[in-house]
Amino acid sequence: MNDKKSILLVSATLEEINPFLKKCKTISQKENFIECLYANIKIDFLITGIGMPFTVFHLTKHLSGNIYSLIINTGIAGSFKKNIEIGSVVHVINDSFSDLGIENEQEFLTIFEENLYSLNTFPFTNGELINKNFINNPVIDKIKWVKGITVNKVHGSQKSIEAVINKFNPDIETMEGAAFFYVCQSLALPCYQIRSISNMVESRNKDNWNIPLAINNLNKIIHNVIDWGVQHNFKHFI
Repeated sequence: MNDKKSILLVSATLEEINPFLKKCKTISQKENFIECLYANIKIDFLITGIGMPFTVFHLTKHLSGNIYSLIINTGIAGSFKKNIEIGSVVHVINDSFSDLGIENEQEFLTIFEENLYSLNTFPFTNGELINKNFINNPVIDKIKWVKGITVNKVHGSQKSIEAVINKFNPDIETMEGAAFFYVCQSLALPCYQIRSISNMVESRNKDNWNIPLAINNLNKIIHNVIDWGVQHNFKHFI
């Protein structure tokens, strides 16, 4: 079991969290899991792989044998909003499985609209996964709070982009966020989802992306979040 003040950083890829990992002292490394120390605080890194199934499996498996005071999901994301620019770091407060449902000749219906699940089936609230185990932190409080959707297929055509905006009005999209929230909310675990924008959600054109900038800005914020906790002996933090 982990120390009471342990933190778990969850990322789809090593690249997305590697700048902060380099600031930590590695204790051990095995497959997709790295144990580290940072300023005498135990920080573990779990690399799940890209997508919802891999996130749910690896996070659930890991948490079955480990206890953490705080879990942070980090990574890049796409933005639907012009005021959330490439390089921006955001704090996701609520998330949805936006492509989980039924399609008929006229439209796409979510599992809730199709009455497969109640809107408030635990841990959902009105069909969304809301971070109810949110812990106030001054560094986090300064980051823009946003609404996310989580997708199996990232949007890359104007028709599908307009449809998802009309249906969900999301700020950003990822491929793991709602899966992370589903596990953490189901287990009542304190968590954050912190993302940095690598691209605008538009007709797919990777020439317009800036992944290095997004990763650099993301890791600066993660560093600041952890540093604030260290400086305040993690009071009111974990």
